[in-house]
Amino acid sequence: MQDLHFAKPCTFTDANGETRVFAPGRHKNVPAEIAGHWFVQAHLVKDTDEPSVPETAPLQHEERLKVKAAIDAAEGRAAGFEAERDAAVAKAEALEADNATLKARVAELEAAQQSSGEGSGQSGDNEFAGKVHGIKRRHQGKFAVVTQADGNVVVDSLSKADAEAKARELNAQG
Repeated sequence: MQDLHFAKPCTFTDANGETRVFAPGRHKNVPAEIAGHWFVQAHLVKDTDEPSVPETAPLQHEERLKVKAAIDAAEGRAAGFEAERDAAVAKAEALEADNATLKARVAELEAAQQSSGEGSGQSGDNEFAGKVHGIKRRHQGKFAVVTQADGNVVVDSLSKADAEAKARELNAQG
């Protein structure tokens, strides 16, 4: 085994068809049958050769510095994004907890309203007590006209004033 210093790239194929690639530079423990081959010998640094530094070496060094700076900047941005993501996740979790609390409160209020008789389809002021038709708050400020006996919806998605007028009309009809 020998240590060799290649001056230029070398691809050596032996008699068995096995290929070995040697990049420029030092290679340790090269088998003697490869090291002594004339083709390999032609690619080695000679004692008379000056150790050469490729002309591109300073450019490669500058390029490495640029790449390292770009990597550092990207890692910094990634850390910032991770912090933003963590803050957004924490905010979302807090909003989910608030939402669960609000849903529980709505359920409590609806249960209290039903147990107090206000959920029977009448408006809060019991204007339609004892009538055939009343109104019931649905969603997003919309009201429905319902029958008092079974709570079936007669007309839906009205404003409060329109629902009260429709209930009055239906009650007047009988």
